Amino acid sequence: MSPGRDGQGTTTPVIARAPAPSEGPAFSRYVDLTMPPGALGPLMEPVLRILASAATRGAVALGKLPVTLGIPDVRAAALLFAGDHGVARQKGVSAFPCEVTAQMVANFVSGGAAMSVLSRRRGMTLDVCDVGVATPLPPSPQRFAQARNVTLHDWNIPREKRGHVDYLFGSRDISEEDALHPDDHQGVFERARVLARTRVEKDGVNVMVLGEMGIGNTTPATALAALLLREDAAAITGVGTGINLIARRHKSDVVRRAVDRFRATHSTATQAFAQGTMEVADAHALLASLGGFELSAMAGAACGAAESGCHVVLDGVICTAAVVPFALVFPELKGWLIAGHRSAEPAHGKLLGLLSLSPLVDLNLRLGEGSGAAVACGLLQDAVALLQEMSTFADAGVSTG
Repeated sequence: MSPGRDGQGTTTPVIARAPAPSEGPAFSRYVDLTMPPGALGPLMEPVLRILASAATRGAVALGKLPVTLGIPDVRAAALLFAGDHGVARQKGVSAFPCEVTAQMVANFVSGGAAMSVLSRRRGMTLDVCDVGVATPLPPSPQRFAQARNVTLHDWNIPREKRGHVDYLFGSRDISEEDALHPDDHQGVFERARVLARTRVEKDGVNVMVLGEMGIGNTTPATALAALLLREDAAAITGVGTGINLIARRHKSDVVRRAVDRFRATHSTATQAFAQGTMEVADAHALLASLGGFELSAMAGAACGAAESGCHVVLDGVICTAAVVPFALVFPELKGWLIAGHRSAEPAHGKLLGLLSLSPLVDLNLRLGEGSGAAVACGLLQDAVALLQEMSTFADAGVSTG
């Protein structure tokens, strides 16, 4: 990769190799626990990677985490990015109206959404970032008190540029034109990258959960997947929030048009992805063209967390599609990624295969918000408790056979 291809006046992420599971001090305790070798391997492997990385970050990070028998806790934070999509309003690809995005942001902030509940249960802070919501946020529902673990960030780039409420509707219609101007994409990418680094370096976070909210955002995610996987849109377009068969066919046609437009107008990046020669500028071009504000933000947050030595738990197809282009450009990024779950969207499993990741949870979830990743975080916390509290063979006086 040539850093000079960035072309945006910002620094290129520098991501180190993630330590292997066997490199951390937790591994020696793991192999002595009272269970057959590898009995909980798929569960323990990502936790051992997290703990190995925490050890390499040294006393500064470990000093902020409770430690039991030399095993630090998992401290997770969740970043949720919300933005609207012109393709949803112009092409009718969702079962829900676009105004739901703003309404759900208020629900997150008040503590009443699924991700709000799960983040509280996991002991996570939840940063909700308005990066491109098209309508004003309604008052938060009064059923719940203001959630103490939630922080709302107003990073709404269209509103900032227009200076008043009547501003551009989220991202543009990807079937007709690029979703974002390159500067807008880069702006939200960098803000999210900085936020992720701040949470890791100031709060001692060693696991980052990424989530999103944006009516219609499975459409850009599927378009990204179709290009990256070189699959026909019809084969990987799902039902999103619950559209019927006729609407699904229409959605796949919209996805196909978006991909065809990208191939026609961004031939250099298209060729680079097809040949495996992509550089950072190609990843930025792809996300700006076929993504949206919240997808750009998730990609930036993943890079920022990995730069700081923090593992990232991916949620569903939208989150995964946003991160894959940069994981292809920066191979080291893959070592910092954990697949929280495999969603019901047909493109998601294929994208995880592209990253060589196996999901911790496979329940055909399709809620989004980061909810599947938050569910997986509970398993990671349970795995750490096993490492901290389970007896070794020697402690329990159990024969190793």
